[in-house]
Amino acid sequence: MNIWIGDLFQCGHTIEYLMDMCYWDFIYITQVIVQERQVKSGSKSSGSRNLRPVQKDAISKRKNM
Repeated sequence: MNIWIGDLFQCGHTIEYLMDMCYWDFIYITQVIVQERQVKSGSKSSGSRNLRPVQKDAISKRKNM
């Protein structure tokens, strides 16, 4: 979660604002940051990333079990 705190500071939020923030506000703001990153990177799904061949093989073997 430390990376999210750093992103919040970069977006202009102060430590006082962060400490007074409720859980749901924090979740909402982090989701907005994720959406902005997706737009900048061109990613369409939230969990997309390139898997290594070993990881793909492990997933396919797991599905066949």
